[in-house]
Amino acid sequence: PIIDYPKDELATLFMKVLPYLRKIGTVVIGDAVGNEIEEAALQVIFSLRKIKGQIDLQVDFTYGDVVFSSDPKYQHTPADHPEILRDFKQEARIEQVLDTLGYQASSKNRQKELPLGEHL
Repeated sequence: PIIDYPKDELATLFMKVLPYLRKIGTVVIGDAVGNEIEEAALQVIFSLRKIKGQIDLQVDFTYGDVVFSSDPKYQHTPADHPEILRDFKQEARIEQVLDTLGYQASSKNRQKELPLGEHL
């Protein structure tokens, strides 16, 4: 059978659905679909700033030329760029580590109280 999938959901299909389909059968991906997807290694950039007695942590998940940032003004996707296959598992692991380190999510970045005195 042939399954039609909306373009904006292709990355989700490739990362979350296809691995399960491959366990139960053969999956053939047409060239037209393959041209709409790009796989690139995840690079993570942490930017730390001191703002009003807090440590402000911006996290950028970078895949080639595409940036998924905790601060929307730093998001970047070139025009007509194919969908990126994101490593959601690794991104979630990074978020968990930041939670463990005491960084709290806010509307943009993550914050943590700036340590003082002997806690430095």
